[in-house]
Amino acid sequence: MNEDLRRVLRTPEMLFVGINAVVGGGIFLLPGQAAAQAGAASVWAYLAAGIVVA
Repeated sequence: MNEDLRRVLRTPEMLFVGINAVVGGGIFLLPGQAAAQAGAASVWAYLAAGIVVA
């Protein structure tokens, strides 16, 4: 099986990889910060934010 595929990442692809890293990191870090500031109400804050976004 001889395939001549080039593995090349150009500028747009690398930009999207960087954006994905920032957004993905925020998904894991933001809930802890929200819970520290809002306490138990952070669950309601996430639900309210989801309704606003929808």
